[in-house]
Amino acid sequence: AAGVALPVASASCAPAQGTSSGGAVPFTVTLTKGIAGFGMNLTPDNVVVAIKPGSEAAACGLIQPGDRVLHLNGQAVSVDEPVKSFAIDLADGAAATFSLVRHADADSAGGAAHIPVVDGSPAT
Repeated sequence: AAGVALPVASASCAPAQGTSSGGAVPFTVTLTKGIAGFGMNLTPDNVVVAIKPGSEAAACGLIQPGDRVLHLNGQAVSVDEPVKSFAIDLADGAAATFSLVRHADADSAGGAAHIPVVDGSPAT
């Protein structure tokens, strides 16, 4: 399956950040779910591939393509239980806390740093 478009939201994004020895930077942001979700397109394994312009995630400014979502509201996410399986149950206007990790070095096979911001067209 292709990336999942999570609908748009309102960000309380004062991140809690830390650094691990592996070059990964964990951080947490809280976004408010809008009618169109949170404004992120994710791969089936919960990696951000695009940020929808004008969305909660875009307004926050902290989430970047290549970041991996590890938890949503304290619930671990995985391929079997992706972000969308938890986000679908959240009401519009509900705050959601995303725990993510950013890797310091880009993937040599096609670095996450080169993934574009989407133009607002629907995800597939």
